[in-house]
Formats: sequence, structure tokens, C-alpha cells
Amino acid sequence: MTMIVGILRAGGDIRFCFYQDIIAQWVIGIPVVAICALVFKIPVEWIYALLGLEELVKWVGSTIRLRSKKWMNNLVA
Repeated sequence: MTMIVGILRAGGDIRFCFYQDIIAQWVIGIPVVAICALVFKIPVEWIYALLGLEELVKWVGSTIRLRSKKWMNNLVA
């Protein structure tokens, strides 16, 4: 979370952060939790644990982006 809100956004990489948040939440997080809760009838404790999947996807994406150094923009000039 610190990478998205702090490092990447402060470096001017707002578009990547926006798309990553949208994809992680609406393409991965909500559908997986909804399918597991409504179709597979998984217990509430496991559904709550599955919410962490969204954060894991964001962490992996942010780490890859951070190491690629594509997020660095010259904001002063």
C-alpha cells in the first residue's frame, strides 16, 4: 500500500496506480470473493482471508513496477 500511495504516486505514476487499483479490485478481488461466497458457499472466515488476495496482487504489481524504474518522472523541470 505504501508503494502505491507513496512512492509511485509521488513519482508521478498516477495512471499505473489507478489501473492497478481498478483491475485488482473489480477484475480479481470482488469476482473471486463473490464466486466463493455465493457459488461455493465458503465460510465467512475464508471469504475475509480471500480479501487479502487483492492486496497481494497490488503488492506484486507495485514491486515489479518499482524495480523497473518506469515510474520515475522528472517533476521539477
